[in-house]
Parts: sequence; C-alpha cells; structure tokens
Amino acid sequence: MKILIVHASRYGSTAEVAESIGDVLRESGHDVVVWAAREMPSPRNYAVIVAGGAVHAGHVLGDLQRYVAKYRGELATKRVALFAVAGSLRDDTEENHRQAEAALLPLERGLSCIARGSFAGVVNLRRMPLPVRFLMRLMNAVPGDYRRWNEIRAWASGLSVRLAG
Repeated sequence: MKILIVHASRYGSTAEVAESIGDVLRESGHDVVVWAAREMPSPRNYAVIVAGGAVHAGHVLGDLQRYVAKYRGELATKRVALFAVAGSLRDDTEENHRQAEAALLPLERGLSCIARGSFAGVVNLRRMPLPVRFLMRLMNAVPGDYRRWNEIRAWASGLSVRLAG
C-alpha cells in the first residue's frame, strides 16, 4: 500500500519519529515516503496519509496546519492517521496525552481518522532561540530525549495491522 507520511518538526525530533514510523511500515511491506509538511507533497497518489507534528504551546506547528488546510478536500477521501510529539509527554500521564492529542482535533475535522497517537519528544534548550530558551526555563523544562521508541514502533505496527484489515 502506498503511504505518505508528512511531518512538521521545528528541531528535528518529530522528523525522526516520522522516519521511525516509516521504517516500521516499510518492514510490513508498505511503499512509504516521508516528507516535511512545508514541502507540501500532494497526497493524490497515496492510499493512506500519516500526518504528525510537534506540539508547542498546545498547538501543532503551523506547517502541518497549512498542509492539512491546503489538501483537506483530498485528505477527506483518504484514510488518515495523525500523531503529535510533545515535550510535555516526558511525564507519561493520561492528561498529558489528552492535551497533546487535543492539538490534533482541528486537523481531524472532516477527515476519516483511523488512528491517533501521541509521543514524548525532545527538549533541547541549546537548539532553541534565546527567548524560547528563557521561556522554557521559566516553565521548568527539563532537557532530555524522552522519546520511547518501543511505543512509537508499537503504534506504527498497530497502524499497519489496521491497514491490512
């Protein structure tokens, strides 16, 4: 099955999550390409679209919002899976997952969403601009890579099973 994965990543963490999801889907026999949402790849020739974005201040990055807005009509005819990557998920709580996935809801409007996931991201203050770094320190952000690769791969495996069914 032809699958397009689009992602919006500010510092690279979400792009790596998208690539990992792509690897799992390829291992399951799917034909997968991964693109940055800002490149605006057409979903036309794909049966499934997996779209994910970093969540900052409760919102998915604008690149993904613009992508979905541009192609919403075409996406409405496809099977779509959405994922969010958020630094707040270093604390793996139901409430934090609910908040991260709530950022996906505006994207989901009018689409046939077959799966939704939320994953912990990376907090790397050195890669952030000084004002953002200052704000993150005020919020007591703890630097680190909090991605749980086994959870990301399990979600992608579950998506592959759902696509086969």
